[in-house]
Amino acid sequence: MGTVIEMRFLRPRRQPPQKSWSVVADCTSSFEAEVIAGLLRTAEIPVFIQQDGAARAMGITIGIGAIRVLVPTPYEAEAVALLAEDETPPLIDEPAIQFPDDYDDYDEDETPDEPIV
Repeated sequence: MGTVIEMRFLRPRRQPPQKSWSVVADCTSSFEAEVIAGLLRTAEIPVFIQQDGAARAMGITIGIGAIRVLVPTPYEAEAVALLAEDETPPLIDEPAIQFPDDYDDYDEDETPDEPIV
């Protein structure tokens, strides 16, 4: 008779705890996936990052496997809307540097009385 060895160190592949998940983003790096997941977690949306084992072990994603950000299907519309928000910074009406009122009147031929430091 053969001996049965119980291998407790081998775990089943990690799966999302819920049955119905939807992909909301395909990422090219784990950093990008973590930033997206952090944004969704901040909005209290459950997130699961799925990455192929070889890609995760070697830290390479190009050509080996994609990194997918998944959310439960009931949260899909909210997550997609959150990720679709425009991230363009608002336009500024005034310049970032406030010049003195007489800036345009400055004559380069005049030498200042005090040295400019």
